[in-house]
Amino acid sequence: MKYTGDCPFKDIDEAKSFIIDYIITNYSKPGLGRLSCFIKETHTYIGWSGLKLHSDSNEVDLGFRIMKEFWNNGYATESSNIIIDHAFNTLNLPYIIGNFHYNNIASQRVLEKCNFKPNKTNYENNEKWYSYILQNSTTNQ
Repeated sequence: MKYTGDCPFKDIDEAKSFIIDYIITNYSKPGLGRLSCFIKETHTYIGWSGLKLHSDSNEVDLGFRIMKEFWNNGYATESSNIIIDHAFNTLNLPYIIGNFHYNNIASQRVLEKCNFKPNKTNYENNEKWYSYILQNSTTNQ
């Protein structure tokens, strides 16, 4: 959980509560949520990619988690580009953001390969986070 900003749960009840709240918040708007990623040929699960609504800012965030043994194969970039296409051409979102811990150079590279640009710097729990943005060039803003 190195770069996620998430803390371990104290107990099973806290984990259950988190999952219920997460589902209600992130899957209540059609088209949002995290999608499992598999290697097509072998049906091997490798992680997830998807869109999350930040209710505090009303911004939609592109996120991805690929299991370490599958890093450096382009899977995060490939799945992110599919999610971006969905965000802009199906959901018609005007923009999406991507947040990452300042030390997470791999996530920064994925976002840059997907044409995200630096937007702002945030601090959470005394940790620096960067927020990148990708504008939808197909919408009238």
